[in-house]
Amino acid sequence: MAMLAAKLLMFLFLSQGQHCLAAGLDNCIFLGEEGKNSLYEEGDVVIGGLFPLHYSPVSSLPKYKTKPTPISYKYFSSRALRWMLTMTFAIKEINHRSDLLPHLKLGFHIRDSCDDIPVSLSAALLLVNGQPDVGTRAESLNRDKGLERNSHYNVSCAAAQTVSPVIIGDAASGVSMALLKALGSFHIPLVSYFASCSCLSNQKEFPTFMRTMPSDAFQIRALARLVSYFGWTWVGVIGVDSDYARFAIQLFLKESVKYGVCVSYTHFYPVGLSQQALDELLDVIQMSSSKVIINFSNESEMQGIMREVRYRNITSLQWIANCYVKGQRI
Repeated sequence: MAMLAAKLLMFLFLSQGQHCLAAGLDNCIFLGEEGKNSLYEEGDVVIGGLFPLHYSPVSSLPKYKTKPTPISYKYFSSRALRWMLTMTFAIKEINHRSDLLPHLKLGFHIRDSCDDIPVSLSAALLLVNGQPDVGTRAESLNRDKGLERNSHYNVSCAAAQTVSPVIIGDAASGVSMALLKALGSFHIPLVSYFASCSCLSNQKEFPTFMRTMPSDAFQIRALARLVSYFGWTWVGVIGVDSDYARFAIQLFLKESVKYGVCVSYTHFYPVGLSQQALDELLDVIQMSSSKVIINFSNESEMQGIMREVRYRNITSLQWIANCYVKGQRI
C-alpha cells in the first residue's frame, strides 16, 4: 500500500512539474546547437540535403553521463562538396526550365552531416521541422538558473524556414540507416547518392529509401570474379566495424565459394583507428600466408592503414579496395 501511494505521489509530482514547465516555456524548446554549416534558398518546395563536408577520423562514443563535447571535424571532403554543388546545380537548372516544373520553384536546405550519426540526425530533424528562429536556442535554459530568469526568452520552436518533405542524403550506409530508423515512421523519403549497402534494399524495413547508386550486391559479385580471374584463391578480408562492411563481407564470403576462392581470415577494426587497432590489424595480416587483401572501408581508414604499412615497410601485398576509396589519394 505504501509503495502504491509513493508511485501515485511521484506521478502527481511529475505531471504537475511538466504542466508548469509547459506553461512557463510557451510551446516547445529547441535544445542544442542548430549548427552553422548550412546553405538555404527559399522555394515553393524546399529539398533537404545532407553532405559530409567535414569529417574526423576519430569517433567518440557517448557515455550518457555528461553532455557530449563537440568533435573537431578538421578534415574537408572535396568529393562531398562536388555532390553538394551537383544538387544545387540540378535544382537551379530545373527552375530555369519551363517544361519541367512550370509555376513551381524548387529550393534547397543543405546541411553538413560531418559523416557522423548524431550530427546527421540533428541536421535531419532540423530539415524536416524547419530551422528555428534566430535566438530561440534553449541552451540558457539548461544552466539550472530557473524559469524566472529565462522568462524573457522567446523559446517557441516556430520554423523560420520552409520544412523539407524529402532529404537527399546521406553518403554513408550506416548514417542513412540511422536516418531511416528515425524518420521512417513519418514517411519522409530519403534519397541517397552513395549509400550502397545491400541491407538498405529491404523495402519492408526501409520503404521510404531510394538511391541513385547500385546495391553492393553487384560490386561483391564483381570482386569475387576479379580475384578468381587473377587466380587469387587465398585472400584475406578486412573491414571497418560498420553495417556496410559487415553486410558486404557476408555477401563476399557467399560469392567467393562459387568461384573457388578461400578466405584466410576476416578482421574488423573500429571506425576511429587507434594505434592499438592498427597494430592488431597488421599483426593479423603479417601472420597470414595470404598476400591478397580485400578491404571494405572509407577513404580515411584506408589512408591510415596505408600510412602504417609504409612505415613498417610491409611489401609484397596486393590490396583491393571497395568503391568508397579513391585510388589517387592512396
